[in-house]
Amino acid sequence: GVALLASTGVVSHLAFGSECGETEPLERAAGAPLGPDFSAALRNELEGGIPFAAARQRALAAVTDEDTARLLDTPNNILAVEYIRAIYELGLDLGFMTVRREGAPHDGPGEGAVRSASELRSRISAGKDCRGLMPEPALAVFEREAERGRGPVLMETLEPMLLSRLRMLPAAEFSKLPDASEGLGTRLYAAVADEPTLDGVLAAAKSKRYAPSRIRRMTMCACLGIRDGMAEGVPPYARLLAATERGRVLLRQAQDKARVPLITKPASARRLPPESLAVFELGAGARDLYVLAYRAAAERRGGSDWRTGPAMV
Repeated sequence: GVALLASTGVVSHLAFGSECGETEPLERAAGAPLGPDFSAALRNELEGGIPFAAARQRALAAVTDEDTARLLDTPNNILAVEYIRAIYELGLDLGFMTVRREGAPHDGPGEGAVRSASELRSRISAGKDCRGLMPEPALAVFEREAERGRGPVLMETLEPMLLSRLRMLPAAEFSKLPDASEGLGTRLYAAVADEPTLDGVLAAAKSKRYAPSRIRRMTMCACLGIRDGMAEGVPPYARLLAATERGRVLLRQAQDKARVPLITKPASARRLPPESLAVFELGAGARDLYVLAYRAAAERRGGSDWRTGPAMV
């Protein structure tokens, strides 16, 4: 994502949230893994059989200090560190700034007007009122989509279709998934063959070494046809989803400066090189699966990714 923004030729700074709210400690945490001592410290910790996240945090403490390592206790700090590290590793000419996250913790309940996205999704799914908890324009979008029968999209609605896709895959395909190392693909295949729910699959495949989030990503990659290596490098194109008037000015500048094709009309994707077109088709296939969770049958038609242009606001 960071590389894709840089490839547009019109982005000068990356802005992101963090629990820390300061760039200097985040820079320190991002720069440490690039040094030679960190790799050795990480290997040493992993040999003890602990999960990767814990091993990374201990290794960071070994080459920096405990305060820097504690930044990795919270998810938005972790993401911020990865953004900065990507800028360093790719040698990108991008500045960065951070905004302190306030209110509810990630994936947790909160009080007052600042709630987490996960709590808002839960409230919307349960049909609860979200007025005063999110911006009115955003709430209007959710209400409009619900009226059209296009939301909310729930995982339990898609569960039978996802399990069907998983069970149709041969064992060899699970070993080709991203992160399917050290027999993890085999564990996932066995769990898929036996468990009646997605939660059951995740519980059966997890181990002390690997976080449930890693298993969840592998599961979705298996459903969507994503194999190891597909996510490496800069994405082969940038697709415009929406733009304001100011954004359209930037878009005109990007047409001359971008280092990857900019897709504003989905039909133009058919002119992409075969490798790039295959990536677009993966995304279109994911959309076709997603719309099957709509309540309105008329909205479940396939091919909508090829027909839907960007929203101009």
